[in-house]
Amino acid sequence: MPRITLIMQRIEGRQNVHDPVDLSALNLTSLAGIIDVLLVENARRPLQLLYLYNNQLKQLPGSIGNLVALQRLYLGNNRLTQLPGSIGKLVALQELYLDNNRLTQVPDSIGNLVALRVLDLNNNQLKQLPDSIGSLVALRVLDLNNSQLAQLPDSIGNLVALQGLWLINNQLKQLPDSMGNLVALQRLYLYNNQLTQQAIALVEALRNRQPNPVHVSH
Repeated sequence: MPRITLIMQRIEGRQNVHDPVDLSALNLTSLAGIIDVLLVENARRPLQLLYLYNNQLKQLPGSIGNLVALQRLYLGNNRLTQLPGSIGKLVALQELYLDNNRLTQVPDSIGNLVALRVLDLNNNQLKQLPDSIGSLVALRVLDLNNSQLAQLPDSIGNLVALQGLWLINNQLKQLPDSMGNLVALQRLYLYNNQLTQQAIALVEALRNRQPNPVHVSH
């Protein structure tokens, strides 16, 4: 079956708004033209779930920001080096999976995703996060394992709904004092960093706080 036929079948085969469009594992190198078809489908029946993992995408078109009904977007296991600023237009998004890519930065517009609950950036090449990350006030899970982070922004302390924070295999030495404001935090993973004694003291304070001690692994 020609790939374009398979793509069209997967896009047009949905029965209701809860059905995903699954374009995973098709060796896609570009979404040129595909986003236009998705927008037509979205007009017919709002598109809430889009699977694009296990492809060979290096970039996303800015028009992806027009899929404003999206609630879950899976982009893991691609070759993305950057995200378009228009990603911030997906204000209904609740889960965003970007694991196993080649991202070196996250756009400031990520802070517009105020409904986001899960952000998976595991195994990228990030060296820093934008201050706007602190605007994700609904975020519960943030996975930043296996990157190149040398610091975290002070604004991370604004993530008052955050329950799980993964920071394994980075280059962190210091942690912002604002992490003490993460009142909902339950689990913190910090293996394989280079934490100073000051940072370790902050971690221990989180571990021992009452009435909501944090399970810490470092």
